[in-house]
This record gives sequence, C-alpha cells and structure tokens, in this order.
Amino acid sequence: MWKALSDWPELLDADVLANLNEEQFRLKFGAISMTKERVASLREVGNILNKHYDGKVIHLLERACFETDEIVKWIVTDFPMWNDSTGPLLFYKRAQLFTAMLAGRLQANSFITGLQKLTLLADYHLPKGLHNLGVLRYDDNLKFRIDNSQVLPCNCREELELRASTICVGDLLVQSLSRKGIQINAIQLDAFLWEVSKKVNTPYHLTVTSFY
Repeated sequence: MWKALSDWPELLDADVLANLNEEQFRLKFGAISMTKERVASLREVGNILNKHYDGKVIHLLERACFETDEIVKWIVTDFPMWNDSTGPLLFYKRAQLFTAMLAGRLQANSFITGLQKLTLLADYHLPKGLHNLGVLRYDDNLKFRIDNSQVLPCNCREELELRASTICVGDLLVQSLSRKGIQINAIQLDAFLWEVSKKVNTPYHLTVTSFY
C-alpha cells in the first residue's frame, strides 16, 4: 500500500478514488483477491468524501472533533462498506484500523484523542495467535474446520464468535496487564499480537470477506 501511494500519490484525491476502475487498480496493486470489492470500497470513499466532506478527510476529523470514538462513528455511518456490525456485535475493524494507523503515522504530533477506547481489531490473524498462546480455545468441530482449511461463511456463528472472543480477550488482557502495573491500550496490544501471530505456523480461519 505505501509503495503504491508513493508511486501514485493522486490516489489520495477523492476525485481519483471516485473514478477508480479495476484496470487501474490492478496496474498499481497487482492481481490480488477481491479486486472488485476493493475497488468498490475505494470508489465509495471518494464519492462520500466529495458528497459530505468537500473531498477532504480532515473535514471528517473536524466533524468528529478529533475524538476516536466519534471518528469511528462517522466512518461506519457514512461509509456503508466500512460498517461490519452484525446486530449487537459492533466490530468496526476497518474504521478502528484507519483511526489507529492515522494516529500512529502522526506519532507525537497526533491530534487524535481517546485511542484507549479502541478494541483489538478482529480479523483472522489474532484468533490464531491467541489460540496458539492458549488464551483462546477452539471446540473440536471448529478446530477441525480451521485445520482442514474449510471456509467459514461470513457472519456465520463460528466466525462471529471468533471475532467477538478476540475483542473480549483483548479487553481482559489489557485489564490484567494494568493490574500488574503495565499500562497498554488495546491497539498497542493488537500490534504486538499481530507480530506474534504472523510467526505462528498454524492455519487461520478462512472467510471470504472485505471486512478484514
């Protein structure tokens, strides 16, 4: 992604995003899975930015008063393809990732507040890592399906339980570490667990989705 942006900085322009096509996408990013969905999501970003925010992300941040939970709220409200809530389960993975990455890139100069309100980013890598650490357990049926690369349909019970359990485990770990005098938020924990999970040579659950 960063290489593509350095080669094609115009991709940050809302008009360019709104008119992006699949051929342009493949030229810059290569042949990757779910190209159609990725292009649709980027086009949506461009169109909504132009419609509601005068083409500028900074106006979204200003509308949210640079507060983390408000940024996430407006993203999932105005950009439907970024809203991965299911009933009472409010994952908001991509919206939270955007907010965390923006704050991370700005580092000491970040003007975004309330990062401690974010949760672990429920995807496919973290459950694998947490399972390997013995923190998250699979029942026999789920373990068989994951070990044998069987696809879990998007929003099926098993997939939702994996994602929800990941977030709950993250909250418990943050609380436990705090009691031991280690102050860390869920996003910092997420970054650590992501690196740990990448090194685990075991299968992760397979789900066809654009949410993560």
